Amino acid sequence: MQTFVVKLASGVAALIAAICLGVFKISKDTAQAAQIPESSIVGLRMTMTVIPVAGLLAAVFYFHKKYSLTEEKVEEIAEKIKAMRNQ
Repeated sequence: MQTFVVKLASGVAALIAAICLGVFKISKDTAQAAQIPESSIVGLRMTMTVIPVAGLLAAVFYFHKKYSLTEEKVEEIAEKIKAMRNQ
């Protein structure tokens, strides 16, 4: 299963990269000739930095709100594990 997930993540990353290069009109020819417009460079930098950071922050806030781990919850989980081991 892990191999599949790694391959899937690699495929999704390649797809996103291809879409970004297409959106910002960056091709092999423009990269070699150093004719990349400033707006394309800014867009590529945004795609590589700001958007992932915003996504990670959104995920952190979501999981912190949805899956809050309190002392009571830890004790409850520990008791369930002990009960399962004793069976």
